[in-house]
Amino acid sequence: MKLLFLNRSFPVLSQTFVLDHIAYAVARGHDTTVAALRLLKDVEHPVIDQLQLYETMLYARPVDPFNLRRVASGLIAHRERFAGAFRSRALGRAKATELSIALQIDHQPDVIIANFGPTGVSAARLKENFFPKAKVVVIFHGYDVSGYVAKHGWDVYRKMAPNVDLAVCVTERWSEPIKRETKMANVIVHHLGVRCRDMPSWQRPRRQDFSILFVGRMTEKKGFRHLIAAAAILRARNVSLHVDAVGDGPNLASYKAEIAKQGLTDAFTFHGARTHGFVLDLMSKADCLVAPSITAEGGDQEGIPVVLMEAMAIGTPVVSTRHSGIPELIEAEKSGLLVDEKDDSGFADCIERLARNPAMSSDLSTAARGRVRESFDAEAQNRKLFEMIEGL
Repeated sequence: MKLLFLNRSFPVLSQTFVLDHIAYAVARGHDTTVAALRLLKDVEHPVIDQLQLYETMLYARPVDPFNLRRVASGLIAHRERFAGAFRSRALGRAKATELSIALQIDHQPDVIIANFGPTGVSAARLKENFFPKAKVVVIFHGYDVSGYVAKHGWDVYRKMAPNVDLAVCVTERWSEPIKRETKMANVIVHHLGVRCRDMPSWQRPRRQDFSILFVGRMTEKKGFRHLIAAAAILRARNVSLHVDAVGDGPNLASYKAEIAKQGLTDAFTFHGARTHGFVLDLMSKADCLVAPSITAEGGDQEGIPVVLMEAMAIGTPVVSTRHSGIPELIEAEKSGLLVDEKDDSGFADCIERLARNPAMSSDLSTAARGRVRESFDAEAQNRKLFEMIEGL
């Protein structure tokens, strides 16, 4: 099959599942093209090097001599596609970035795969205006069915619904509203996974300070502010701890200011955005990983954070919240600890329980590894997903 992976911005280091799907498609023998409406340069990941993605992928932005030459060749070879950009259909005319991608593709794709609903809209426009025989697969993750819908409404998804051949929801949380609001014909729930066999093992650290790891964008929905509050509570209880925070984002400066205000500067180390390998190494050495996810003021929510799957596959104990699809992954008190959103005291309680009870940490570690290997292993999940795609 000829597969086109369409991305809005690519490659995004936090979206390792996209790279995983691309690598799996290539390994399965599919003729695979990767396209981005906006190329992000200098991102390091083994799959990028392995598949030489920077040398082979198509992109619309930034405009440079490399893609201009491909667009010019496409104008000569596929004049009908240029005309197709001006057809007015349910989703409107193709945008310049979508036309650019369409002109650079030298074949007719069998399936267009788009992660996140807004990228799915672009995929649907490619089908409407350029590749009417292509099947479209859209994978919905969280923001695209929460914050995006709160801001833009359901109308654009309703318009694209006739062009979507398979809608994949990474959590049960989103499947019902998509079915109800858009009338998409083929909506399924399919969990993402992580490569369990490639994960290091938890090293069960024994340090004076209890080591807490946070990995994520510094945005409201990741709940980092509530980790700061929990750390202040634990400091008052004389629990010796240290937090390693990996990630950057718009709220980073305000979080650092809050930490200084609370007198917790010595308890936090900020690493910024780092490579996947760095994160896994740090994860294997932490006493626990925390994901205090919340529903943001604008309605933005998670799906099931992959970082939780990775920590559990390693065996690192996890503490998170009853948010979106997270309870579909973590069995409370068995494979991890869960509290309600924004429950700072409850969050602190869970961390303290782990800090004072190594036997509990060991039990959670064993159960977490089993949980992910049983239901969230990437090899098994990818096989199921691509069997459905091939069945189209």
